[in-house]
Amino acid sequence: MGVMNFRAACAESHVDGHPLWVVVDDSYRLHNEICMFLALLRGMGQPFNTEKVYGIPTALLTWCSDRGLNWKQVTLLDLARFLRFCSRNGWMDAELPARLSETKYLNWLPPGKEAGEDGQFRTVGTQMLKLPELSKEAADYLAPERLQVVTWARDRFLVALLGCGGKRISEVLGVRRQDMHLPSDSQRLGCRVEGPHIHARRRADNVNKALAKSRFSRVTPVAEGLAGLSTACSLPPTAGH
Repeated sequence: MGVMNFRAACAESHVDGHPLWVVVDDSYRLHNEICMFLALLRGMGQPFNTEKVYGIPTALLTWCSDRGLNWKQVTLLDLARFLRFCSRNGWMDAELPARLSETKYLNWLPPGKEAGEDGQFRTVGTQMLKLPELSKEAADYLAPERLQVVTWARDRFLVALLGCGGKRISEVLGVRRQDMHLPSDSQRLGCRVEGPHIHARRRADNVNKALAKSRFSRVTPVAEGLAGLSTACSLPPTAGH
């Protein structure tokens, strides 16, 4: 049997017509296990783009087929070779495969191991995967005085919402006035959530094409002072700008 090439394809659900990701081979036959995994991701509410990026290991499937390996039985050594293959093709950072092993010098040799005439056998490669250390300067915080740099009232409100509400950019760009429940009590608006808060809703009809990452709506509490910033700006009542 020749090499079977797998690829990701965007299909249409026969249930509701929504787009979804599948994995097919050269003959457009579905890869059952991967497609079941993608369906699980959708059932968990994972975003469309996350499903594409994290749920479709097509390169690994093709690589295993090219080498006659069963993708269900690959070893850590096989995965290391696959990462080096991806690195050679420019699909990933070349430094990652290098972090899979580390050279160590053995001061004490295990029983039965010879050091060699020049001690060349004292140097061995050990398997390890290290994550890069975080720089202390990596984190950047939004200080209140930095808001004064933003001149437009609407932009100042959106930046403040990112800083104090923990919203994603795609969520903030899709905020409408009906989503902002800034009074301490919003029961008159038909909302039982207590305290000032903002609803993040995924909408496909925003004029600015903003699309929230999650398929499910979520509520984020905000500071009471955010209400003052919202009154000075103009947000769309029914459609993202």
